[in-house]
Amino acid sequence: MENPYCVYRYIPAKMEKVLYKKEIYQCSVCSCSEQIKIPGILPNYTYSNSTIANMLTEHYYYGSTAGSLINRWNINRGTFFNFAHNTSNKLLSVFDKIVLDLRSCFIIHADETSWKKDGAGGYAWFFGNDKIKVFIFRHTRSSAVPISILGTEKLKGVLITDRYSGYVSILKIARQYCLVHIIRDVKKEEDSFPDSKEVQAFTADLKALLKKVFSLRNDKKNLDEYLKIAENLQTKIMNICNVEAKHPAVQHLQNIFREHRNKLFQWTKSPEIPADNNYAERALRPTVISRKISFGSHSEQGLKTREIMMTILHTAKCYGWDNPAFFLEKALDALANNPNVDIYELMKSKSYSIANKKIS
Repeated sequence: MENPYCVYRYIPAKMEKVLYKKEIYQCSVCSCSEQIKIPGILPNYTYSNSTIANMLTEHYYYGSTAGSLINRWNINRGTFFNFAHNTSNKLLSVFDKIVLDLRSCFIIHADETSWKKDGAGGYAWFFGNDKIKVFIFRHTRSSAVPISILGTEKLKGVLITDRYSGYVSILKIARQYCLVHIIRDVKKEEDSFPDSKEVQAFTADLKALLKKVFSLRNDKKNLDEYLKIAENLQTKIMNICNVEAKHPAVQHLQNIFREHRNKLFQWTKSPEIPADNNYAERALRPTVISRKISFGSHSEQGLKTREIMMTILHTAKCYGWDNPAFFLEKALDALANNPNVDIYELMKSKSYSIANKKIS
């Protein structure tokens, strides 16, 4: 009697050398010759597209260090980064199209963290949502970065950030400050003045109202009910912020809401607009880990390659490519056959096929 039992075993990846005999055809009229293309490999490359795609995805998507990949795959450092730089150059137009598409999104989260280039200071930026993820690596934390990504034309969406001044008013987009950061400010003042009854009473009331803001979005209420409760919460918050206060700590917190009212209540207009920027902070967390184990990038080209490859691989995942390496392999295969192919349309075709499959 047989008793089938399923066991999952790990099969280690390995590099395999394959020898191809390339047939050459010669025209009997003009004597021009042409060699047959080897499938799954770019012209003049000695590594297959699947090999390159998997190595680059492990580094730029999953965060494996270049050193660990070089040792595991037994290639030299120059070869690995030549693959990375050449691939990013081929996909630059895809990166540009992703950035343009980001500007049409309704919700855009943004945040930044430190990132070094050859030991010098720099910054990693994130702009995105569930549909598009853009990673930018630059020397500066100035407003030039968000301007270069979002432009200065009027956008229909909402940009969600902390209160960092680099997201300047020249950006023609509605703004929502992260209320979680506001709660941190409230807690700081509360802890700084434990003996002040005025501070303790105000911070307790404000924290209670802000917590209701976060729970409101999770309550899954219908739109009319949501808008009514949201408007009521806004009124209560502004009421306590407009009451005359004596303590400087209370005045400081009140002024945040008085001076930035148009940037603190976008969430009252739609349940789709979050009142926090946790999404951007979570999106940057793998970059923070990479910074700690790799110490950043080593060249200007390295910065550019990283932002292109991370943007494309993470956005491919959003478009339904469960394995970004598989998308990158298909993209390189397509470029090997036709250097002018639209890779961005190939990326989006995955989400279209998924949508059609669900509909049918």
